[in-house]
Amino acid sequence: MVEVHHLAELRELYPELQHLRFDDLIRGINGDILKRIATFLIGQRLYLGKSVDNKDLIENWFTEGNGEFADDLIDRITKHEQTRHCTIEVVYIISMLQILQVGLSFEDEGLTNVKSDEQSEIDLFLAMLLANQTRDDYFKKDADKIVEMFPDIAAEVGWMYHSFPTNDIMNFDFRRYGFCQSIKAMLLFVFLESTEQGRGLLSRMFKYFEIEHWRDYLYQIAPLVSAWTSRDQASSVDIIFEENADHDRGLNFIKKLALNRYIQLEDMDYIQLRERPLLELNQYTFRIIHPIFLIDKVYKGLFFLLKKLNENKPKEVKSDFRG
Repeated sequence: MVEVHHLAELRELYPELQHLRFDDLIRGINGDILKRIATFLIGQRLYLGKSVDNKDLIENWFTEGNGEFADDLIDRITKHEQTRHCTIEVVYIISMLQILQVGLSFEDEGLTNVKSDEQSEIDLFLAMLLANQTRDDYFKKDADKIVEMFPDIAAEVGWMYHSFPTNDIMNFDFRRYGFCQSIKAMLLFVFLESTEQGRGLLSRMFKYFEIEHWRDYLYQIAPLVSAWTSRDQASSVDIIFEENADHDRGLNFIKKLALNRYIQLEDMDYIQLRERPLLELNQYTFRIIHPIFLIDKVYKGLFFLLKKLNENKPKEVKSDFRG
């Protein structure tokens, strides 16, 4: 028997709160709570490879001051599942990334850290339900067209249509993908070393990261990737710097990959989160936002960085960069 999963939505669990707006829920929220919960849930969901247990989620999400709200929420989910004969899935990675984007942009504008911790917990949860709902509406808008165009395989096409835009973020083999990225990176470096223009680009890259050779780049990023692959629990992954001989060099390098200021723009592909896949929690602690964003820095993101560095005058590659 196939178990049907539905995203938990605000209009279904809290029909009396349908008037709430996503931005209003995020605005004023405790920034530390938002960043830590969002990244924790992304890490937990990816580690488990399946839906997060809702009861455990709620019990760990809400502090004692929100006990009554948490009990009521569990009752609402249970009743909805019994009525709809389905399993409600609350944690959706795409919704968490959306919350993180908006929260970081508000933080940069000084629009966070106004609400209490208890209200921040509630509003963050409601924002996740509303983000799930908006995402679901986005894909349902073309449901009739899919049925009309593909009447015999509408369900299959609908599933593909729903998953294609986020497939790289939701479905991946981290180790295999990382291995391919590493091979591509080394081939790229060897190629760049073979041309005058390429050596010029490498020189700019070395200056940007304050390193002496491209091997230093791979040497510095390898422990970050290893931190994710070697984790042994369903949680986020933090990189904590301690005093040692490589302290300053490692800290300078990782800050080039860390997001400490978010500029709001139309970012449907999480461009800024991909460009800086680490979240700076404090001066010496950095959290991995999403493993794919991190592993992409080995090659895919590096290509875009080189393209950006090439824009500095005078250009090393004066013709089409990709060519």
